[in-house]
This record gives sequence, C-alpha cells and structure tokens, in this order.
Amino acid sequence: MADWGKAWADFDKKLDKCSGIAWDGCHKIYILMDDKQMSKMKEYGYDPLISAGEMSRSEMLLTIKEWFGDSCGLRFVDTVKTRKDGTHKWGSLIGQGFGDYLEED
Repeated sequence: MADWGKAWADFDKKLDKCSGIAWDGCHKIYILMDDKQMSKMKEYGYDPLISAGEMSRSEMLLTIKEWFGDSCGLRFVDTVKTRKDGTHKWGSLIGQGFGDYLEED
C-alpha cells in the first residue's frame, strides 16, 4: 500500500507558486502554474476553477483532496505551466490510476 503523505509531498511547493486550481468534475485535476493556464482552463469551461487569490494554500490542498476523493477511477493530479514558446509543460503529482491503490488513514 502506498503512503498518502508521500503522495501529497510536492503539493505545498506547487500551491505556494500557483495561479489556481481546476477540476473537470470527473478525473482531471490541475494545479495551474501561471495566469495563461488559468485563462486556458476558463476557455475550456473548467468548473470549478479557483484562483490562488480566492483560497489559502491549505484550503486549496483540502479542495484538491476533496476533488480527488470525488473523482472517477481515471483520476490524476498534474501541474501545467506555459513555456516561453507558448507550449504547455505538464508535471504529474499523482499519476492516473495511482489513487486506486491508496488508502487514507
């Protein structure tokens, strides 16, 4: 069995620097690392889409954990940021399917 503490370990640093968080209501959970990604997710129709100014870092973490718990089996948590050339750079914090094998204390 995997350890939740280890699985969530990188979140604190990411949430400290992010512009917001987004969830598709099913399985895609994103930490948005810049304002361009916030705009993209708004264009894509993500709801909920929460800016860093609306919540503290700890509130965002609790919200992501709640979304993760409510997500379907394909769930994952990724970071996404915009590169200088305008392309996206993705980073996986909790890979797709990993959460199916975690048990929370």
